[in-house]
Amino acid sequence: MENEKEVRVLEAAKTVFLRHGFRRVTMQDIADEAGISRPALYLIFPNKEEIFKAGFVWMTGESMKVIRQGLAQLPDVEERLNFAFEVWTVRPFEMMLSTPDAKDLIDCTHGFARETGLRISAEFEALLVEILAPVSYQPHSAVLPVEQVAHLLAASIHGFKESCATVEELRGMVAGLIRLTLAALEHAATKGIAARSAT
Repeated sequence: MENEKEVRVLEAAKTVFLRHGFRRVTMQDIADEAGISRPALYLIFPNKEEIFKAGFVWMTGESMKVIRQGLAQLPDVEERLNFAFEVWTVRPFEMMLSTPDAKDLIDCTHGFARETGLRISAEFEALLVEILAPVSYQPHSAVLPVEQVAHLLAASIHGFKESCATVEELRGMVAGLIRLTLAALEHAATKGIAARSAT
């Protein structure tokens, strides 16, 4: 996003949404936080739903940049997966724990911003496919296709966030899921290699 005013609005919206939730925030609140007039805000975004969706895309885009920069420094697949989920899942979870109206914001991502959320999730899953590619030995073994493994990983995390009470608990569950996944991929690869050797 190139427009400096748009970024200022999205940063302001993030601040007020985290402080008050979505429903209680008005366009005037966002304009005041951004330091612009309400008419000027309406020239940039038609309503707060569009601001929320644009902010969702902007924030996750920033997270994706951080992940890609960090992955370049991490050669190990397990470390890369843990880092990706730390930035994508654990840090936002930590932020939401400190937000009084977190449920209101989560409801938005499942409501009017659902399509936006699905597109964003697909981008993250594509990144997981890239990370998993070196250890996904398919189609010659019994392991699932790498795209399905990535989808299972990403989808499982949604349930983890709902059941965890602390950041440490979530981080531990994510790490455990990653270890189980990599062990299963390694086992399937070993079986596949053994089966090919026997023929």
